[in-house]
Amino acid sequence: MKRKSYRKQRRRVAQLFDTWTYRLGLRWWTIRVLYYNRRKRFKHAADHETFARVYADWRYLNATIEINLPCAKRLDDAELEAAVVHELCHILVNEMSTTALRTTGEEHVCTTLAQAFIWTRTL
Repeated sequence: MKRKSYRKQRRRVAQLFDTWTYRLGLRWWTIRVLYYNRRKRFKHAADHETFARVYADWRYLNATIEINLPCAKRLDDAELEAAVVHELCHILVNEMSTTALRTTGEEHVCTTLAQAFIWTRTL
């Protein structure tokens, strides 16, 4: 990804994080967003590329979100917004995370919450 494209995607993502951390009441958290330009870092065993990873610690209200900017470039505005809200939902549900829940239900819960939050924006 070239520098101009990198900056453009970073601005797109950062604007959505700024908007949605406010809407979801996450401004009291310390959220660090890291932007990466290397796809290899975000590959899964099933050769599935992911948009982001979230590492949250509810005890200290800290979270780090790693963003795969080449993946963001392939998402239209609605898909990118849904992806950002989904990742922020991982922060909201982090306190209830257990190994069993994470593998079975957390992704579904975050996807459903993200859709619900985005839907309320249109009211």
